[in-house]
Amino acid sequence: MKKILLCLFISTVSGCASVPPMNSSLIQFQPARELVYKPSTNQEAEADIGQSLISKGIVITTPSVTINKSVTEYRKQSMMNNRWSGTTTVHAGELPKVYQDNVGEYFKSPTGSFKFPMGDTDFDVGVFVPFDKNNPSLIYTYHTTSGAQGMEYGSEQVKYTRGEIVEWVDTKFRRELIYGGILNNVITITYREFSDNYARPAFQQELKYDISHESVIGFKGARIQIINATNTRVKYKVLSQID
Repeated sequence: MKKILLCLFISTVSGCASVPPMNSSLIQFQPARELVYKPSTNQEAEADIGQSLISKGIVITTPSVTINKSVTEYRKQSMMNNRWSGTTTVHAGELPKVYQDNVGEYFKSPTGSFKFPMGDTDFDVGVFVPFDKNNPSLIYTYHTTSGAQGMEYGSEQVKYTRGEIVEWVDTKFRRELIYGGILNNVITITYREFSDNYARPAFQQELKYDISHESVIGFKGARIQIINATNTRVKYKVLSQID
């Protein structure tokens, strides 16, 4: 009975049912990484002179939430919160997922902040989204050097929309076919290899293809169908990707 009354008292003061339990299962979220080609196979594409016809890289996909309105909450040290006082601000915009635990997901504000009277700036701030949809989404303040026990939650529900952030990251060793123009039905293509984003001159080769009778060109496993080519632009379709 005492336990029920205590929870009712805490609910009245600070929203007992809405605050997630403290736990030690907080982990860094690792976004999905996938090796992809641009453009994809059998997809028509266009390129100007000097642009790549085919390139290979890694796509990193990170879940995100977007909030349309900035949220600011002041948290005062008290019986219910005996760790710190300060103001948390989470700015409007898209927030990538950075942590996860057994109760929900944590989306960090890239430009948000926590103002601490003692000047300690080692905090992450953002939006916590619980797995249990009956519980509200709240802003969070995370003192990163304190582990899971350094997590504090806000009191006001935050509205959001879900999405994902997709980033194209070049591999350390990359291969490309670069369009060089056409003259008398002969297309010029430059093959280049990159290591750590630097072109390797010893691995650069100029290729020429007569497309007056055959519209498909190829090199190192790649097969490209030339649909239309001028001295400024080429329209093409990748039939198979470069090795």
